[in-house]
Amino acid sequence: MKQIDFKEGTEADTLGRNGVFKTVGIVVNRLRHCIYLNPITSKRAMGRAWTEVPVEHAVEFAQAVLAEARHPEAMKTAAGPLKLTYRELSTILAALRLFQSEVDWNREMPHFDDCEPLDNAEIEALCERLNCDDSVEVTDGPDDNGNYVPHFCPGCQRLFTAEEAESYGFGEDDQPDTCPDCGVRLNIVEASDANEPVA
Repeated sequence: MKQIDFKEGTEADTLGRNGVFKTVGIVVNRLRHCIYLNPITSKRAMGRAWTEVPVEHAVEFAQAVLAEARHPEAMKTAAGPLKLTYRELSTILAALRLFQSEVDWNREMPHFDDCEPLDNAEIEALCERLNCDDSVEVTDGPDDNGNYVPHFCPGCQRLFTAEEAESYGFGEDDQPDTCPDCGVRLNIVEASDANEPVA
């Protein structure tokens, strides 16, 4: 028997005979010719619902679960977004565009000893993903309204608007600014770097 507890704060729904209930884990067990999947309720009890998978189809079932887990949407949810600072994103986009324009020398780089570099269309698609895909989260720079967000806390992941930064007195003395929530030193991007990234 194997019990799989979901990470804290993660719940799923299970449909039982009395309706839907919250599930916080699964017990996997073998009884005779079947693998049984039993949900664990939010009260940490065995749910009165189960799924049987015949043993001869267990490998096929496991492969199907893994295939779904590798789906881009599932991978994105499981891993969370890639967090980049505004300057990091701008540098990556600029490097991709430079790479795109210099076809001759990029093939001589040691990074491509065992693979082919992306072609121009693939670089175009990658730039689009970096700019628009919600699997990438930019942690500072202009916000959705075009206002510059100069302070980001790498500890609690809080973004401070320009108004919040002013109200907390960030940048008013020679001491490094720290987050009022968790005390971690803040990342600061100078206003001169606040131009929109060029894709």
